Formats: sequence, C-alpha cells, structure tokens
Amino acid sequence: DLLGEDEGGGAPREAAAAAALAALRKAQPLCARNEVAEVQATVATLAPLCADHLVVANGALVWAHANLTHPTLAPPRVNTRCLPSYLRLVGSIAQAHAALHRQVCAVLGDALKSETAGDGSNALSMVDLKKKMVDCLLLLPLWGCALPALAALVAAFAGADFDLVRYATLKALDLAAPPYSPPFAKALIAMLGHPRAADAFRGGAGGKPVAGFVAHAREAHPEAAKEGLGAYP
Repeated sequence: DLLGEDEGGGAPREAAAAAALAALRKAQPLCARNEVAEVQATVATLAPLCADHLVVANGALVWAHANLTHPTLAPPRVNTRCLPSYLRLVGSIAQAHAALHRQVCAVLGDALKSETAGDGSNALSMVDLKKKMVDCLLLLPLWGCALPALAALVAAFAGADFDLVRYATLKALDLAAPPYSPPFAKALIAMLGHPRAADAFRGGAGGKPVAGFVAHAREAHPEAAKEGLGAYP
C-alpha cells in the first residue's frame, strides 16, 4: 500500500490520501525540473515529504536512480557537491520506510555499477565517491536489511577498482562480530569468495580482519567456507 499502513478506512484513510496527493503535487515539479544547481534545495524539500509519505519516497527513489545512473544525467551530479545530497535523501528514505529497503539497495547497487566518469571537476576520485555510496548502502544492515545490502555490494564487484572492493569488504566485515547467523556468514563468504575480492586481497592484503574471518568461517561454517574461500591460505 503506497499510502502506508491502512488506518482502518473511512475519514482517516481519505485524509491520508489527500495528504499524499498534496505531497505528490509538491514533489513532482521539483523532480521534473531536475536542475543541477537546485539539487541541495530539492532534496531539502523532498526529504520531509518522503519521510511522511511512502508514495513520494517511492517516486523520489526513481528520480535518484535516474540521476545517479543515467549516462546523460549522472555526470554533472555524481560529484562532491551533489552526491552527498542524493545519499542523504536515499538514506533517509531507507530509515523511514522498511518497505523500500530493497529499492534502496537497487538504487545504490546500480549507482556503484555505473561507469559514470563525473564532470571533471570532482575534488575526489570516482573511487572515493563510490566509497560514499558504499557507506550509505552499509547503513541498511543497521535497519534490518543486511542480506540484500551485501548482495548489492557483491553484484557491483565485477570490474570494480581493487581499492573499492577492499574498502567495501572490510567495512562489511566490521558490521558484526562472530558468532554469525548462517545466512549472514554465507553472505560474507560470498563477498570474500568473489574473484575480484580474492584478487584484491591476494598476498594478505586484508590483514587481520580478513584472516580472522577466514579462520572463523572455516571452523564455524566449514562447508560454505570450503566452497567459497578456497583462494585464501
């Protein structure tokens, strides 16, 4: 239900629908105009509307996805000036609406996989910008959405810069300490077992966090570790 939880029908339901429609009418022109110079102001207006109305939040995620991934829209937006605003919006939506967690993972995962080169004026490299996306994505486990968030990260590993792969994996390992639930352990094993991660951590590049997890996984989850961690000593 895009209006949020059903309040039992009648007048409260009609009032919620009217409020959602008013919020949509306020949000839609902002997203349609989509001016780069207005990103911060647009997000400042959208954020409270998204927090209050699931339907607006759903539309805002579509808008954010287009701006972070579309070949013609993303270059002037994926930079140190605009990206933090988009990530604040996406993160606030994830915090407010558990029903949209998977959509948030999809937005951030696709942004990580995007080949956007930026507009040439970034103070940080694209890898550093994508690290900010990783940070936002790894907030999802704090709100009960661990496995889809880790899956979105792993899906972005193919062809990713080794520095980004190491950063994302080490941040993921830092989310929790053992003992892990079997599904969470398998998700971490899948992350470390990805060929790109195995190459990134070759020669002990992961230090104690990776070595410690590999040792624990082999003891506590031997079948999954045997299949996924064969590249590690």
